[in-house]
Amino acid sequence: MGKTKRFLSIIILAFAVSVFSGCGDGGSGGTPSQTPPSGQQQVSIGISPTAPAAINPGGTTTLTVTVRNTSNTAFTVALSPDFGSYDISGNIVTYTAPATIEADTTVNLTVTSTADPTKSAPAVPIGIVLPLSTVITKALEAQGQSIVDSNLVSNMAVSVGVVVDGEVLFFNGGGGDRTITNRTIYEIASITKTFTATVIADLANKGDISLDDPLDKFFDFSIPGYDGRVITVFDLATHTSGLPTRTTNASGRINDGWTIAETRDYFRSFTPTIRPGSEYIYSNLGFGMLGYVIEQVTKKSFNQAVQSTITSKLGMSDTTTDLSRVDKARLAPPHNANGVPSYNMVLSSHMGAMGELKSTVYDIIKYMSAILGASETDPDLRAAFDTVFDAGLSWNNSSWNAQGHQFQMLEHSGGSGGYTSQLRLCPEINAGVIVLTNFSESNVYGIESRFMEIIVNEAVKRLK
Repeated sequence: MGKTKRFLSIIILAFAVSVFSGCGDGGSGGTPSQTPPSGQQQVSIGISPTAPAAINPGGTTTLTVTVRNTSNTAFTVALSPDFGSYDISGNIVTYTAPATIEADTTVNLTVTSTADPTKSAPAVPIGIVLPLSTVITKALEAQGQSIVDSNLVSNMAVSVGVVVDGEVLFFNGGGGDRTITNRTIYEIASITKTFTATVIADLANKGDISLDDPLDKFFDFSIPGYDGRVITVFDLATHTSGLPTRTTNASGRINDGWTIAETRDYFRSFTPTIRPGSEYIYSNLGFGMLGYVIEQVTKKSFNQAVQSTITSKLGMSDTTTDLSRVDKARLAPPHNANGVPSYNMVLSSHMGAMGELKSTVYDIIKYMSAILGASETDPDLRAAFDTVFDAGLSWNNSSWNAQGHQFQMLEHSGGSGGYTSQLRLCPEINAGVIVLTNFSESNVYGIESRFMEIIVNEAVKRLK
């Protein structure tokens, strides 16, 4: 038994030595351990936002970089293409676009970990887009003058002014032996009515009148109503008074040139047939009567009231009803529809409210810019514009379909014995067009429409 126990002990000891030596590093016949050190992770880097909003030339966008699993949080930035500049402050990257670009573009910004240069965040695309006003003005600069030139006939003068979000363009042409500029003077005819409505709105805002005042309050003669309804200031300013567009008195004189005495005589025999407020009938007579209301309330001539309320505040030095104050060297001579020399309107003071203002595209652009809010405007005048549009005074509302998008428009036209004019505003994109010509009939509407078509077609691309 003793020998047997010693033999078994030797075998067990040998087996234990063999197993132990096979588990050690580098032992013959063994496999080395592959367990990584506890807690060790790979470096990662991220950036946000991953899709920042597009910016205009000269604009900036800010991005936040996060580096994880290393004490070295430094990173580098790369731009592709190398367009614009950037600044790094801590973990914040501020990208600045170039001040000028020729077309919309995209810059890809990539950040890479300094601790592990193999680790980069996915590139962030930064869109740089031209302002809509710049896109539109580029299109107009390319096409505008040819639009004007293609509509000219002998002796015709045409001036066009465009404002888009504060950017202004002018186009002029024709004029025979005269040089036509943005300071050439034309009659703007019935566009005058928008000025009349603005003065009325200002008086209403200040409590000097109410839009609901009956006309009998301002005239020393009776103005009959119909069907139990009297004519009010509002009815005149919205062409819903039931008064005729134009009429003649017993002497055959058209109402455009009537004195207040002739107006009084007319109403002595006037028999209304339409209930005031019920039907739209464009009325020059009605706006001439608004001119009289303005003169009675302000104790000024219509021309003086327009100056104190609107034109002096906007620096419209060439806008007046007073032909004697007009620089004749800059006045586009009037022509009838056949190109025969015609005449300038000279009306009684209050009747000037229906269409006697003379102006330039340079001045009207100031007026349009103020209405659209593209320029600093006197608070009272701003409030008057708001009242005009809130109450629907004078201006015509329309819509323009451009590739399925309906743009709401405000417009007014004008025509006299020697001039035509067209003004249209698109408040949605802060744009407007004014066209003035010195022919009593011209393609003024076609010219204006072509300019507005370019504007809305460029705008709708951004709205899709």
